[in-house]
Amino acid sequence: MPIFNHTGEAGEDLTEKLYHGIKLNSSGKMVTATAASRNIGILQEVGKSGEEVVAMSIGISPGKLGGSVTANDDLTTDADGHFVTAVAGQPVTGIAMESGSSGEEIEILVLPQTPGAFPVAERGDTLFYNGSNWVVRHHGTSGQLWITKGHGADPDWGDAYGYCVVPLHMNLADIADGDLLTDYVPGFAGSIVKLSARAAKAATTAGKASTIHAEIGSTPTTGGSLALTSANMTPLGKVVDASAITAANTFSATDAISLVAASTTAFVEGAVDLILVLKPIVNG
Repeated sequence: MPIFNHTGEAGEDLTEKLYHGIKLNSSGKMVTATAASRNIGILQEVGKSGEEVVAMSIGISPGKLGGSVTANDDLTTDADGHFVTAVAGQPVTGIAMESGSSGEEIEILVLPQTPGAFPVAERGDTLFYNGSNWVVRHHGTSGQLWITKGHGADPDWGDAYGYCVVPLHMNLADIADGDLLTDYVPGFAGSIVKLSARAAKAATTAGKASTIHAEIGSTPTTGGSLALTSANMTPLGKVVDASAITAANTFSATDAISLVAASTTAFVEGAVDLILVLKPIVNG
C-alpha cells in the first residue's frame, strides 16, 4: 500500500533484493541498505545495476527480516539490508506491524525517521546528539549543573562552578583562645572547602602560635586545622593552608559558621588575613 514511491537508478545488482531496505549511495543511486544506515525505503521493483528500480518511502510494505522482531518495534537494517529491531539512536526505516523471525517477511509501516529510535530514559535524564546517535546522559547527583564543552564535545553533568570567599583581617596579637568569627550565616546551603591564612604584616617575635579551625554550629569540621606560628607568619604575603577538610563541612541556609582559635601562645605583633572558602549548593 504505497503512499509515496521513489523511482531511481540502481547503483548495483538489486535483482535479489525485493523487500530489502534501500539507501542512496554517494552518486544518488539506489543500493542495498547496510547496518543502521539512513534508508529511503523498501525495494518494490528490482533491477540490475543501471536499471530503473522503485522503493517505497512511505506506506505499508512487506519487509525481509534479519532477526526476531515484535509488533510495534522500530526497525532499522542489518549489514544485508534485512530488517531488525533498532536500538537507541539508530535511524529508523519503519515500524513492525506484526511479529516475525529471521528470514520471514512481515508487514512494515514504512516511515523513515531521523534521528530514529530514542534511548530509554528516566525522569531527570537529558537527551543529546553525540555526532552520530541520540544518547541519554542519566541524571547527575543533586546540585550538579549541565555543562557544555563547546562544539564537537559531549556535554555532561558536573559540579557547580563558583565559590564564596570570606576574608577576615585581624591583628595577630588579638588572637586568643575562643571565637574569632562568631555565628556567621552565609544565607545559602553549601560546604566549607578550604581555610587559609595570609601574613598581612610579618610576625617577628619567635615562639608564638595558634591553631584555628571552622565550626558549623558547635561542630568542628573534620580536618581543616590551620596552624599559625611565628615562623610561618613571615615574610609579608606568606600563605599558609589548613589541612584538608574531609567531612562535617556541609551547612544549610540557616546554619551559622564560626572560626575558633585554640592552643594559643599570644603573638606580639603582626597581622593576618584569614580566608574561608565556601562552595554553594545549586538551588540549596
